[in-house]
Amino acid sequence: MSSAYLAIEQYFMNEGFNNIAKTDDSLVLNVGASNGSFRIIVYVRDTYFTAYAISPVKIPPQKNQDIAEFLHRANCGLNIGNFEMNYAGDVRFKSNHFFGDDTPSLKVIERVFDMSYLMLNKYFPGINAVVYGNETPENAIAAIEATE
Repeated sequence: MSSAYLAIEQYFMNEGFNNIAKTDDSLVLNVGASNGSFRIIVYVRDTYFTAYAISPVKIPPQKNQDIAEFLHRANCGLNIGNFEMNYAGDVRFKSNHFFGDDTPSLKVIERVFDMSYLMLNKYFPGINAVVYGNETPENAIAAIEATE
C-alpha cells in the first residue's frame, strides 16, 4: 500500500473511525453529521486522492432536473470541490488533493475529508426540500446561503 493510503488510514484511526471497509485503493466509512449520516469513500491513486460524501437520498427521476439545477446553483462559487449527480439518482460531494511524489500531511487529509462531508451536510436540507418539500432549487439555495 502507498504511503498516502497508509497516512489516510492513520488519520481515520486517529479520529476514532474504527469501522472502515478497505480495499487496495479505497477506504469506506460512515459519518454522522448534524443533518444526516453520510457514506464517505476515499479513493487513493498514485498522485492524488479523492473523497466522496454520498447522499443517502436517491433522487427520483422526476426530480432529476430540479436537483441538477439545485446542484448547479450550489456549485457556483465553490472554490474547493463540487457536487455531482448521475442519472441513477446518486448525489455526492467530491473533494480531492494532488500530492505528487509526496505523502499528504494529516492536516491536508483532514481538510479534504472534512470538506466532502461538511459541504454535503450543509446542502443536504436543500436536497430534501427540493425532493420531498417541492421547494424550488432557487429558494432552497437562498435559504441555505442566508444562514452563512
